[in-house]
Formats: sequence, C-alpha cells, structure tokens
Amino acid sequence: MESAAWISDFAAQFNKSKDELQSDIDASINAASPSSVDIHSFSLRLQALTKTLADATGSIPTYDQRQFEMHLKGLERQLESLRQKAAPKPRFAFKRKTAIAVSAPHSESSACGSQVVTRSLASSKEVPSPSTSAATIFHCSREYITRSSLRLRGGEATEDLIISNLDYCLVNLIQPAVHLSALHLQNVSHSVVLLPAVAGSVLVEEVQDCIISLGCHQFRMYNSSDVDIYLSLSTTASHPVIEHCSSIRFSRSQVSLCPPTRLIAGFSTVPQEQAAAVQDFSHIRSTPSPNWQFMSPDHDLDIQQVLSTPTGTAEEIQNTVQNILQSRSLAHSSNSGI
Repeated sequence: MESAAWISDFAAQFNKSKDELQSDIDASINAASPSSVDIHSFSLRLQALTKTLADATGSIPTYDQRQFEMHLKGLERQLESLRQKAAPKPRFAFKRKTAIAVSAPHSESSACGSQVVTRSLASSKEVPSPSTSAATIFHCSREYITRSSLRLRGGEATEDLIISNLDYCLVNLIQPAVHLSALHLQNVSHSVVLLPAVAGSVLVEEVQDCIISLGCHQFRMYNSSDVDIYLSLSTTASHPVIEHCSSIRFSRSQVSLCPPTRLIAGFSTVPQEQAAAVQDFSHIRSTPSPNWQFMSPDHDLDIQQVLSTPTGTAEEIQNTVQNILQSRSLAHSSNSGI
C-alpha cells in the first residue's frame, strides 16, 4: 500500500479528471449534434482513466477502487448513449436491382488525401471512423498543406478536422484560417503544424519530433515524444493533459493567431503553479513531472519566418521542415548546456 499522501494525491487527480470527463460528456449529450472528434476523445480519456485505475490496483484501498470502478462504468454507459445519439439515422430508400459503383474524386497531383466524409474515413486502422461528417487530411509525405488542400463547406461554417499519418509536412491552416470546432491529430512525425484557434477540444496521439502551434478550449496528448507545443487555452478552468509522453515542451502560441485567450506561458512566472499547469497522468506525484517543461521565452516560434520559407518540390519541403526542426533542437541543446 502506498503512503497516505500518495493515495490522497491519486484520488484528487483521478476525481478531477473523472469530473471533467463527466462534465464534457454531459455537455455533448445536451448538444444538438455531438462532435465525432469529441466522442473519440471521450473514449480515449475513459480508457486512460481505466488504465490509470488498473495500474493503481493494490496501491489504493479496496473500497476506494470499487467506488472509482462504479464511476467509470457510469461514464461508459453515458458514452454509449452519446454514440447512439451521434449515429446517423437510417433513411428510407427503395431497393435497387443493380448497384452502381461510384468512384470517389481523387487528385492525381498530390499524394496527400483530403475529403469530407460521413462514413468510415479509410480502411487503415490508424484513422478513426466518426459517425458524423469530418474533414480529413491523411497519408501525406513531404507536402505543403493549406486550406486549399481541404474541401470545406466554406464561409463561417465550422468543421471537425482529423489529421492523420503525416511525415515531413508543413501544415498551414492559419492563412487563411479554417474555422474548426474540434481537432484530432494522430500519427504525425517530423512535421510543423500551424493551426488556428479551435473552438472545442484538441486530441493529439502518436506524434513525434514535431512543432505544433494552436489555440483551443481543451488540449489532451497521448503517447507522444519530442514535441514543441505553442498553445493557448480559452478558459482558465482547463489545463493541458498528457499521458505516456516524454520530452514535451510548452510555450504560448502567437497572440495574433489565437485571440483572445489565456496563455499558459503566464504560469512560468509563478513557480508554485508551474507544476500544476500541465497535468501528467503518467506522473501522479507531488514532485514535478520529468516528461514536460516550459520553453524559455527566447524559443518563441517565428510564425512569419516559417511561412515565408520557400517551398517547392517534395525534397525542398522536406529540407525546409528538417531545417526548422534542427534549429529547434539546437536551441534546446544550447539552453540545456549540452
């Protein structure tokens, strides 16, 4: 059995995460059309809580564990109700004797896929299958990706966006900005991703050696490493959450890109709050987490310089991204005295 202090810290962290998830699920249940990205995020958060509780078996009192398990089962029931609400309603249709095959539009000029879907996004297991429409960018390598890469509804309409399976890409969705309601970033490596303020939640999974700049209402990251995140949050009630991550560095996003929001870099001037600014579910301890840190102010990302960097062929785009990432690595090494 762990110490009483550890048990108290675990219960406080677990209950806080559980209550936040409960609140978010309740809000989605009351919404007219639940976001597919949010539902997927809820599912991952519930899985993370379940694993956290399983890992603590034997370290917390049996009664407390049973209570936590009951709470998780209740959340699972609510999440299942939410999935059913978001599922597309079957439509009446006359039967046809012959099926007509229709091929989806495909751009021959790019190896990068993008579309708006209302069914399974792809056969790949890495890409989630939302039950409502979501714009997607997937399976891209050495590409310069902009708003024109997407087929969006246009105007002031907001989109759920899924970005998946990118390597050595430069993503620019800030000029002109895309109106995003939720975002899922998955399986991205060696890339620079510049995003506008997202109205809802952002879920990041399996990201390595990247720079990400964005604003959002809620930020969660899983199974990622060596990532610089320039982030702003739209509410003081929300804190970034990471789990199974390492070498994650946070700083504030560009104010001009994400107005007006709370900048998490403000916590860096308040030492006693610094450790609480980011919640690391893989480090439920009173000591600071070794898995993340704040970047110093001199590491601010120069967005305009990144955007003005020339791009062209696939090789040139890869070189551009490599140069940006190498400059970032050199700056971190210099700052740590290596």
